Amino acid sequence: MKQIATAILLSAGLSGLAQAQGELSGNLGVTSNYIWRGVTQTDDQAAVQGGIDYTHDANLYAGVWTSNYGNGNGYELDLYGGYRGSVGDIPFDAGLIMYQFPVANTGADATELYGKFDFDLFSVMGAYTLSKDGTSQDNDIYLSIGTDAELGNDLYATLLFGMYEFDDSAEEDYNHIHVALKKDEFTFALDKSDKDRPANTDPGEMRVSVSWMREFDLR
Repeated sequence: MKQIATAILLSAGLSGLAQAQGELSGNLGVTSNYIWRGVTQTDDQAAVQGGIDYTHDANLYAGVWTSNYGNGNGYELDLYGGYRGSVGDIPFDAGLIMYQFPVANTGADATELYGKFDFDLFSVMGAYTLSKDGTSQDNDIYLSIGTDAELGNDLYATLLFGMYEFDDSAEEDYNHIHVALKKDEFTFALDKSDKDRPANTDPGEMRVSVSWMREFDLR
């Protein structure tokens, strides 16, 4: 209930801020498989997802996002905020995100610091776990490098390679690759990891997913 109340207050706060200044937008989507950093989060089932974002002067931002999680007995609630700017001619995005799982009670609640730099031909992203429920070995590190290319007719291709290293030796480090084609609101993606022990899934199998997501103004 605490997380739900926080999300409601944050949404109300975002709406109030947007009425004063800044931009308020929403997003709504569905996917055949919610895959995060190479691993399915819905036991290879479909997910409905959506969120609200507030942006101030194109730099500061905050938002809330949610999706069903697991095998249908819970949901994920993410609260985040950050800053977009540039170092010279290199754009960057840095912020803090809290992952909450109010109903599923997975013990996976975590807080993460992230940063991303966009170069001409590729982007690099890093994330560092500041805290995670259930363990004092919570300083996980995630790194990725990716590139996007326009193929013509508003069709875009994405290629990304990521690696996850966990502070807790009970967790399994792994690498993954993500390939996607996107046109307008639709995305077709392939994901594969070398993780040997993903819960309730066949290890190492390639996942194919189809997603639709629409963004819209709320002002």
